[in-house]
Amino acid sequence: FALWMAATEPASKRARVEDVSEEHPSEKELAATYGVPFPTEVHVLWALLQAESPQHPGDALRELGLRLGGPFDFLQTPKRFDSREAWRLHWRFAFDCPEMHTVMVDRRDKAHERRWGYYFDSPTEEPVIVMTDQKHMYTDAGDSLIAAILAAAGKEHEGHAVVKKLKALAAQHGIPLTTGKLFAARKKKVIAPTFHGMGIVVPYDRTAELGYRPLSVTDKELRKMLDKIVKDKAAGKEPKYDELDEIITFANIANDEADYGHALQLGLDIFHHATLFEKDAKNLLSPTYALLQRAVFAETIAAHTGHRARPVAQVLGSP
Repeated sequence: FALWMAATEPASKRARVEDVSEEHPSEKELAATYGVPFPTEVHVLWALLQAESPQHPGDALRELGLRLGGPFDFLQTPKRFDSREAWRLHWRFAFDCPEMHTVMVDRRDKAHERRWGYYFDSPTEEPVIVMTDQKHMYTDAGDSLIAAILAAAGKEHEGHAVVKKLKALAAQHGIPLTTGKLFAARKKKVIAPTFHGMGIVVPYDRTAELGYRPLSVTDKELRKMLDKIVKDKAAGKEPKYDELDEIITFANIANDEADYGHALQLGLDIFHHATLFEKDAKNLLSPTYALLQRAVFAETIAAHTGHRARPVAQVLGSP
C-alpha cells in the first residue's frame, strides 16, 4: 500500500511527514497529517492502550472483539507512510466519504461493514461518533469513542478489566459515556438529508435563502436514475447519462450562485450510491468543498477516487 501511494505522486509534490516525532506524535502533528482536529480523547485513550499492549496498542481491545486503527496507527508508527495522502487513505473504506475517518472495526466482521469513526462536517469543527452497517448508513454511536467502545463490547464484557479501565479513564478526564447528545445538537444544524443518513451542514442564510436550494429531483427519482445506469452498465449496455448530467449542471449553477449545499447534497448522494459514480462525485464535490473552505476534503476525495475498489486487506494495510 505504501508503495502504491509512492507510485501515484512525484516525491517533490507529496505532503511529507518527515518532521513528525517518531515516538510521540502530538495532537498538532496528528491534526496536520489528517487535516482535521481529532478530539483529545484519542490521545488519552491511546495512552491507556499503550499501557495495555505496548507493541500493538490497536489490538488492546482484541478480547472485546474490536480493533483500533487509522489515526491510532499513526500514533504508533508515524513513519510507516511517507505522505499525508497515504495516511488519509489508510483505513479509508470504499464508502467512507471525505467527512468520515474510520477508527475502529469489528474483528468478527471480515468485510468490516460494521465499523466506527469520527464524522467531521467541517475540518475546523468537532466531529460526532458514527457507526456504519452493511448498507453504508451512518448512525449515532455515542457521545465519545469510549462510549462507542463500551456499547460495542456489550454486556457480555461488562466485567472485563479493560472495560473497567475505560470507564475509569472516562471519569478521570470527563469524557461522556452517553449517547444521543452530540447527534441531537448536530441535527439542529442539518440543512438537508443525504443517502448515507447524516444530511449536510453548511452555512445558510434563512432570510436571504442563500447557501442551499433543494435538488431538482426527489430522492426516489435520483435513486431510480442512478440504479438504471448501474444496471445498464452491468448488463453491457451503454448507459444514458443525460438526466444525471442535467442535474449535475444544475448543481454547478447552484455553486455559481452560492447555494453550495445543493451540490454537496447531490455529490454525497452520488458518492454513496455506487463506486461507478466516483468520478462524477469527485468532479462535483471537489470545487464544492473548496467553495465551502473544506479543502482537505477535496484532497481526500481526489486521492480516494480510482482506489475505492481496493481489497479490504489493502485498506487496512499490514497488521
